[in-house]
Amino acid sequence: MHSRSSMTVAMTALLAAASAAAASAESFARVAGSRPPVMASSLIVGAEAAEAPVSLAITLPWRNQVQLDVLLKHMYTPSDPLFHRYLTTDQFIARFAPTEADYNYIASWAVSQGLQVTGTSRNRHVLKVAGSAALVERALKVRLAQFVSPAGDRFRAPLDEPVVPASVASRVLGFSGLSTAAKLTSHLVKDVPSLSPRAIGTGPKKGLSPSDIRAAYGMTAVGEKGDGQKIAIFELDTYDPADINAYTDYFGLSRANLTSISVDGGPVPGSSGQDEATLDVELAVALAPSAASIITYEAKNSEAGVIDGYNRIAADNSAQQVSTSWGLAEQTASASMVASENQTFKQMAAQGQSLYSASGDSGAYDNGSTLSVDDPASQPYVIGVGGTTLTTLAAGGAYASEKVWNSGSIRNGGSGGGISKIWNLPSYQVGVAGVTTSKRNVPDVAIDGDPQTGYAIYYKGGWVVFGGTSCGSPLWTGFNALLNQRRASKGAGSIGFASPSYYKVYSSSDYALGFHDITAGDNLYYSAAAGYDPATGIGSMNGAALLQILETDTSGTPPSAPSVPANVRAVSGNGVVTLSWDAVTSAASYTVYRRQSGAATFTILGTVTATSYADHSVVNGVAYDYAVSATNTGGTSALSAPVTATPTAPATSVTFAAGLNFLSLPYNYPADTTLDGLFGYAGVKLAVYSPASGEYVLTPTSPANMVTPGRGYWVRLPKSVSVPTATPPSTTANFNVALGAGWNQIGDPFPTGVPVNSLSVINGGVTSTWASAVQNNLVGSLLYSYNSALNAYVPVGASDTLVPNKGYWVRAMAAETLIFPHP
Repeated sequence: MHSRSSMTVAMTALLAAASAAAASAESFARVAGSRPPVMASSLIVGAEAAEAPVSLAITLPWRNQVQLDVLLKHMYTPSDPLFHRYLTTDQFIARFAPTEADYNYIASWAVSQGLQVTGTSRNRHVLKVAGSAALVERALKVRLAQFVSPAGDRFRAPLDEPVVPASVASRVLGFSGLSTAAKLTSHLVKDVPSLSPRAIGTGPKKGLSPSDIRAAYGMTAVGEKGDGQKIAIFELDTYDPADINAYTDYFGLSRANLTSISVDGGPVPGSSGQDEATLDVELAVALAPSAASIITYEAKNSEAGVIDGYNRIAADNSAQQVSTSWGLAEQTASASMVASENQTFKQMAAQGQSLYSASGDSGAYDNGSTLSVDDPASQPYVIGVGGTTLTTLAAGGAYASEKVWNSGSIRNGGSGGGISKIWNLPSYQVGVAGVTTSKRNVPDVAIDGDPQTGYAIYYKGGWVVFGGTSCGSPLWTGFNALLNQRRASKGAGSIGFASPSYYKVYSSSDYALGFHDITAGDNLYYSAAAGYDPATGIGSMNGAALLQILETDTSGTPPSAPSVPANVRAVSGNGVVTLSWDAVTSAASYTVYRRQSGAATFTILGTVTATSYADHSVVNGVAYDYAVSATNTGGTSALSAPVTATPTAPATSVTFAAGLNFLSLPYNYPADTTLDGLFGYAGVKLAVYSPASGEYVLTPTSPANMVTPGRGYWVRLPKSVSVPTATPPSTTANFNVALGAGWNQIGDPFPTGVPVNSLSVINGGVTSTWASAVQNNLVGSLLYSYNSALNAYVPVGASDTLVPNKGYWVRAMAAETLIFPHP
């Protein structure tokens, strides 16, 4: 009989043998992507010291990758029901993050190999581990060596790709940190003394001040300052808050609400990027001085540190606009690093975050010698920002022109841009004029980056002038904050990943309004050209106009009313009774009822979606009672209180209420009639929107300095005004109105109502019915009227009727003719 102790020893030995047998039976797999491409041209100078510390980021891929890609396509397709329907971080984790079981499995395996878990991530994308070189070599079956690159930089890299148990390999995306070749650089360029500065700024040392930037890029009159918005900035160094406060104090800006988050202990002490961190914060504040918070995420300059820094920004999801001015040439980074970044950037896009990245300061030669582009600007879910040389009409003045920033050599700097060797063409660049390859083109947008026309920055207790594409990423991020503030005020959500929206503007008639197209200069290889080019992308922002174009998601919403504009109420006369009523919340349609006064019951006249109805089947002098009901998802409401109306002979005047009116007058007035005489007071100003220029024009310089039938006009009346009628257009002939490409102000040219579905359109000599014109995308499906009581636009559909004396918006997709049929 065996003793209990001898049985225990035997059982332990048996279990150990079984474990060893299982281990020897387990299959292994290679995980590619840890070796940087620069190894191929570098010289091995020795083995890595066994005791050298190694910090790794083990990254896990998202689950349901195909579903994520499909969801992102839906999110950024304007006509899709999921357009801009972003996920919260918890929703993203629930649908796409690695499972807790898989994450814990990798952590347990790392610990079993003697490695220490030094950090975890909320979204389970990154697991940080550390150990000596000897431990890492044994765990991953690699040999680590020291190399010297052609540029003379010393780095560590693995001679082999990691080999791990198949159960581990199937759960991981890559091992980042085996290589130290990926050292990111900031894309900041100091003023080059050998070049002649061009004094276009009014700030210290003739650098651009915040007000100069707004003036140059069309934002002087923009009221938004970033209120309610948070900005995140990726950094590989720290900054001194005293410098930021000195900057804001000098320019009379609100002091920024600054927050710094140290990722994995933060940057290595003595890093050389404090000037970059200072510039990033100050230029973000320059455009968004009232931002709720400027959050800097400060990480270590290593593969593992960079991956974890970006991932922390995505996992926190605190800011909807993110800036980075740090990068490296694509071929310097390992495949596992760029793949891990891409996973993170997809999460940002799914959460509605926009990441702007400097495109580099070495022109078309990001690696310093061959055609190459910068990571992360070249990533498909990142907005790459190039650099220009700005010219203004005067110091601190308005925009005059821009050309590609090119200081004459790679050393002196130029706008980064070119063609990615890694990423295929993203959907938002497919079919874009100027993009001619099958690979991602960089940059997407641009802004002044020339240090000779650079920015005044307060750094280490004094003023300096900085340039580089580093300046562009925080400025565009600040603009993004203004845009999201504007969209919030309009009831719209975040713009999200903004590239699809920018390229949509580029491909529309609004391009010349929203962007400055840079057509001069080159970035040492790629020349600027009309439209997109891989030196400055689609151009720099024309701030106020671009804000207005992108302030809502609905391309079918007309421009906001000007400060001098309109509305007209019900009209009764000439055998017509026109009803209008206040909108009912959630109403999908309205039904109009009529009875002859004194009758017992109502009959249904029709159903409309607008808040007005024109009844033509009446007899002058006969009194009628009208009532309206509203229909929504809860059913039909009760009838309104009856309203009595008696149609009369044609009126001799039309009365408009004091205040803002959007009107039209279906009469041909004598040529010698003045506007002041027509409206009965001096100083009448009508506002007409020009689809060609995208701006409102006031009489007497508008195309029509006299109201004409078929046109809509905005006017702000100081009092109630009665405008006399005159001879209407012929009621036996159709009435044609010329439309420009874009939004047009129109009106019923006849004193009687015109059903929308009776309109027709001439385009290219071909006449189409209204339904056909909508189906063929010749016109927008909805017109819009204006309700002064609600101070809002009201949609007008095909089943509605245009009412005399009221103005309407119609959107034409090209220059064409709108035909009103005669009554």
